[in-house]
Amino acid sequence: MARCVWRLLDLLCLDSGKVAQKLSLIRTACFSRIVEFRASSVLALLAPLLSGVATCDREESRQLADVTESAKAYVSHFYWFERWARRSVAAAPARLNRDSVLETLFAPVRRDDTPLAIWVQQGTHVGDHLFFRTKKPMPPQSVAWLMLRERFAGLRVASALVPDGRVSRRPPNVEAILLSRSQPSRDSVELTVTIAYPVVTAPTIVLQ
Repeated sequence: MARCVWRLLDLLCLDSGKVAQKLSLIRTACFSRIVEFRASSVLALLAPLLSGVATCDREESRQLADVTESAKAYVSHFYWFERWARRSVAAAPARLNRDSVLETLFAPVRRDDTPLAIWVQQGTHVGDHLFFRTKKPMPPQSVAWLMLRERFAGLRVASALVPDGRVSRRPPNVEAILLSRSQPSRDSVELTVTIAYPVVTAPTIVLQ
């Protein structure tokens, strides 16, 4: 309190120019204090949010690593069928009936137990989509697709629950890895191949 009184007496003893200068200095100091206080308050409020963002980034990285590791076992199979599908669709006559196209397209995988389901989508018209071991014309839509690294050339991966199409009656929902890629096909129509594969789990080792 005494210090404030002495400061006031100092101001009263100064001429008007010096008083204005003093007041300006005091105003600047007070403003700096306010800005410093508000900045520290904002940082304190943002700290949990920034921590949450970092946690999400770590979680996404871990998820990508897990899904990518599971997908590695099927990348070669996917590329093999995708090449076959593109050649089959490109070679099919425009007037060829749907059943004949389906028979030719999925002939190599009819006795292959690797895929749970396959979708070959031509353009955006659902009627032109071809599918195998599933009754749904399109793959699961509410999934979080992750792009694999550049060396996989546009290949994306996701995890989802899908019916096991290898089971003819009442197929159970199983955890699956989805691999998908879209590229232009004949007449510049985008052709998307999506295959659902079972998740590969490590065998359980029981110690005796």
